[in-house]
Amino acid sequence: ALFGASIQQAARCEDASQQEQSTTGPDRLLVRRHSQPGWERTARYCMGFRNSDVGMDIGGTVGKFVVLQRGDADDHVLSEERFGESGERDASLEVACPALGGTLHFCKWRTEDTDAAMHYISMSETRKELVVADSIYKDGRIYATGGGSYRFADLFEKSLGWSFVKVGEFDALVQGLRFIFDYMPDSLYCLQADGTEISAGFCNKCFNSGRFPVLVCNIGTGVSMIKVAFDGAERIGGTSIGGSTFLGLVYQMTSAETFQEAMELAKEGNPQEVDLLVSDIYGTEGGEALGMPNDLVASSFGRLTRRCDKESRPS
Repeated sequence: ALFGASIQQAARCEDASQQEQSTTGPDRLLVRRHSQPGWERTARYCMGFRNSDVGMDIGGTVGKFVVLQRGDADDHVLSEERFGESGERDASLEVACPALGGTLHFCKWRTEDTDAAMHYISMSETRKELVVADSIYKDGRIYATGGGSYRFADLFEKSLGWSFVKVGEFDALVQGLRFIFDYMPDSLYCLQADGTEISAGFCNKCFNSGRFPVLVCNIGTGVSMIKVAFDGAERIGGTSIGGSTFLGLVYQMTSAETFQEAMELAKEGNPQEVDLLVSDIYGTEGGEALGMPNDLVASSFGRLTRRCDKESRPS
């Protein structure tokens, strides 16, 4: 979805980017100067993208934006690695994209921090300075998708001067997939049923050879199942068990405070201690008779029901 939004943003009229490239003097100094700490610095960083090619996807748990850097005029994205309460630029995800004529940079923040961040930015001295110095400040247009593109549209416009051009989430997802298949196949990986990896070119061939419809599973805050056909896409189902379910359980049951910390803890764990496997239900011979691997998870957390007696259950 993020790629789909960024593709539409990169294809916009070039007038704004040409005007930004010609900017010199005090405005460039305003964008580059990082002498003020905290929210002043964050305001300067975020507002510096108002004339860049930016695609945004604001989900229920995490907000993401991708910036296309075409040259030195777009190197503002490199000026910070962290911003605000939870924002960060993930340098490990940087990828060259010749089809768009530059390099893509990815940033993210916790969606729950958006209201507070916009409030502090709108009250900052940096915002006042840039509004006075930049006459085209209010003309920033950002292609955005996800629920937050509706929920926070007015807030972003009032605080940053960004006007959201909304892109349908499923359309953006499918366009982004097609773009990656066509122009960035090295960013994909394909797995067979037994977990072995195969060439991404195989997936590319299947997707582009007319084997439609196909089912796309989009795992985010929740999970959506999307039927993709030649002439469009539609949501046909899904589940409320998604990324936020995982993080919610992690925050309540462990000391982890971030997804990365949860991943580190998971490396030390043993899922067979809590998950119920096929062999636990059918035995070794029964699983083989069904043609199912004995170590296949039959029920997540299912083993815990066999350990919890009445005395140990919480009231």
